[in-house]
Amino acid sequence: MAGFLGELTAELTVRELAQRYGGSKTTWSEYRSGVRVIPLGRLNAVVRDRVRDPRGRQTLLQRAHRLHEAALVAETEAAPGLKLDEALRRAEADLAEAEGLVRSLLALLSALLGNNDVFRAATADPEERPEAARTAGMSAPTPSPRSDTHAEPAADALVDRALRQLEAVRFLHDGARQILGRARAASRAALPAGSATPVTAGTDLVLALARTADGLAHCGHEVECLWREHRAAADPPLRGVVLERTDRPSAAHVI
Repeated sequence: MAGFLGELTAELTVRELAQRYGGSKTTWSEYRSGVRVIPLGRLNAVVRDRVRDPRGRQTLLQRAHRLHEAALVAETEAAPGLKLDEALRRAEADLAEAEGLVRSLLALLSALLGNNDVFRAATADPEERPEAARTAGMSAPTPSPRSDTHAEPAADALVDRALRQLEAVRFLHDGARQILGRARAASRAALPAGSATPVTAGTDLVLALARTADGLAHCGHEVECLWREHRAAADPPLRGVVLERTDRPSAAHVI
């Protein structure tokens, strides 16, 4: 895995990698040395960016997936046994993180579309959500009062990216919920009432947790990037004037 990444990024420094794909210089050093497994989403982004030929890109994406999965399995097998109670805590934390990312993306979409009903309808309890609210997210978006024709393409691109990311996060959210259910069932079965003996989690459960954490790490970074881009577009630099002395040339417009 580390060798594959090293070949892909041989022409780039860790500083350039951090600037292009996010993360820190230290993190990229750990990715390339094999100390840390790079999230699959970030690895895929590197492959798509570095390989221009469509056929070659697809071949390398498939190879990246195989190597990444093998790295996760090897890391799981090499790690000391994970106690079942710790696995349960991790599963609960993963589900909470996934829920937070879903809420963050829904809030972003609400801001981008100028329609707060999108956020309220999507986050309401399905049992309590009225029919009108269920279809609120499908209504035509209200234009933002600050929008203009030049900003629309960029805003549309952000909406598309946010929707794709929401789909990915919801997939992770569903997976995290199932993993938590498995962890709870294993905990009940392995720890009879009154028993204080620690039990090691099964390999399948630990690997599932590793895959979920990997996906959440990448999605969390992508959501942060989307919010930064939205804020930058929503609050552009103010245009003003420089006041100068009367014995100098007239004031010049600056940004």
